[in-house]
Amino acid sequence: MNLLTLEEVQTALSEKYREKAAKYPDHYAEMIPHTPTETQAEEVQSAFKTLTGCDCSADLAEMVNRWDFTHLDVAGYSFGFRGTFAERLVEQNRIDAVNTWWEDAFEVRPAAQLFIAQGDPYVLLLDVQNDTVLAYIADEGAQTAVKIADKLSTCLRMLVTIQLYRPNDLGPLTVDEVKDVLGQDCDGQFWGEQIRHWAQFN
Repeated sequence: MNLLTLEEVQTALSEKYREKAAKYPDHYAEMIPHTPTETQAEEVQSAFKTLTGCDCSADLAEMVNRWDFTHLDVAGYSFGFRGTFAERLVEQNRIDAVNTWWEDAFEVRPAAQLFIAQGDPYVLLLDVQNDTVLAYIADEGAQTAVKIADKLSTCLRMLVTIQLYRPNDLGPLTVDEVKDVLGQDCDGQFWGEQIRHWAQFN
């Protein structure tokens, strides 16, 4: 399989959803990556500093300078909700948050892990110590989180590559192929579910 570049992701999603986004912006506009606001990168950097005491990684810094994460839904994973992406980071990860993502598993939020996106049924976390992306099924608890990618940009590229993959033209996509690209230590169940889900539509 060929992992799409960020430029190819941008072009492909724009071609796929442009007409629908024009007619139904509330449903489709966020499926196309857009240019971020001038202040997004600074706001995300400030949120990271507040939550972790450190700067965000070079990979995340590149992504928030490239795409508007406040209005971004990648293959069913929403990064912004009721406010900016930076505000959501703080709201979901601050130590005094209510109904936290970690409360069923830990007394306090794991210091290195931050909630970054919500899908169905998975939640995505970013490990700020090593830049890896983790995922867990919301009903099963944060203690079950497993690694799915070495960094956020690669995770997003793979999600869209699978979303747009056409098995009828290219042959069935397998978990082994995905792990050959991402690394054998990445969870196969998560990626297998993404493959099966999007194969229904392609």
